[in-house]
Amino acid sequence: MPQDQIAALIGIAPETLRKHYDLELGLGKAQASAAVAKTLFNKATTGGDTTAMIWWTKSQMKWSETVRQELTGKDGGGIVIHINNQDTDLV
Repeated sequence: MPQDQIAALIGIAPETLRKHYDLELGLGKAQASAAVAKTLFNKATTGGDTTAMIWWTKSQMKWSETVRQELTGKDGGGIVIHINNQDTDLV
């Protein structure tokens, strides 16, 4: 939750919140992130959650989806390009 919303909920200015509760704000976010990471990790490793597994491999292991296209000419041969009435073979 944004700090200005936290301040509004407890009836103080955002600056006052940060002045008096800076440590707690940092710890709260870190603890929340750790809890989410733990849950996600458990889902990916023991819960069989495919979405969590995919997210983990992409964000933590730097895996990515790739698309590879191959172009071939007639009957699997090379591609012929016609430029100014001249044929150029590409292999």
